[in-house]
Amino acid sequence: MTHSPRISPLGPWPDGRLPLLASESVGTVQSEDAERILGELITAHHLDTTSANDFAASFSSRPVGPIQVIFQQYRSFAAIDITDPLPVIAMTIPLRGDLEVKIDGKRVLIPRGSPLVFNPGDRPRMMGPATADFLTLTMPHSLVRDALDEHFPRLGGADIAFGTVASRRAAGALAQAIWTIQQSVQSGIDTDPTEAERLSDMLVSSLLLSHPHSLTRELYLAGPSASGTAVWDTVSVLRDAPEARITIAELAASAGVSTRSLQTGFLRLIGVTPSEFQRDLRLELARSLIEYPVEGVMSATQLMTRVGYVNQGRFAADYRARFGVTPSRAILDRVR
Repeated sequence: MTHSPRISPLGPWPDGRLPLLASESVGTVQSEDAERILGELITAHHLDTTSANDFAASFSSRPVGPIQVIFQQYRSFAAIDITDPLPVIAMTIPLRGDLEVKIDGKRVLIPRGSPLVFNPGDRPRMMGPATADFLTLTMPHSLVRDALDEHFPRLGGADIAFGTVASRRAAGALAQAIWTIQQSVQSGIDTDPTEAERLSDMLVSSLLLSHPHSLTRELYLAGPSASGTAVWDTVSVLRDAPEARITIAELAASAGVSTRSLQTGFLRLIGVTPSEFQRDLRLELARSLIEYPVEGVMSATQLMTRVGYVNQGRFAADYRARFGVTPSRAILDRVR
């Protein structure tokens, strides 16, 4: 998925099935064909374009166990309406520009690189730039239900619904889990059934631990094990103060487990180490303070200190790797 699939008109399919279901990528210059592909992959969609004559789209799709990884690219894009209720949980990250989402009468702006989550039954409208790329993961709601029944039996089968967006501080963990799965697809290791199961468990755990939902408090109170509770406690500490100068050893001691146990628990449940989780939260906080300067416009050095970094070069490199620009450039672009 590093390279864009070649965009070309769809050919006929005599067996009535779309080519994408038999091969990994397909392209089209007809919005009607793109709608048919999306209907096969997820559910019925309607596409609005800025220019029907200049429209083009490409799609890549690959299963990772019960998870479907879908990469979408559009030219002359205006909006997508999901016209039939979603049958699955869908997680989408806009890869090029911001995405405006309308759901349940509310409008939310999703910055590039931030995940949003839709529940079964949702019918959102997503509006974005004319050249738009999306990475979408879908999975059956039963995966989450089974995880709750296995690890949190005291909840007694309570239903769960996820919030569409997380706070800017908390979005990093789910985004990291999604990127880990996408990178596994690129490397080909997702074809191993054991690895696919691990990736599936990681994504479900990340959703439950780091994304807001209707059972957030109940899950915290019903922690199923010492290691799981330690991870949840540490996630809460880091989310509340990502800028805090606290070591992993101190976090582990506070949670009552060894450093190794905490590291292992994070990798198993979230897919990243505590240090990577903290880094992602700090970067999300930095971007939030640039885009919404509620504390006043800061220099890159002031911003670095505010979010807990101690090395300017490392801060700039991490920020650029995550968002495509340096903090200095992002600040300049914001104040112009």
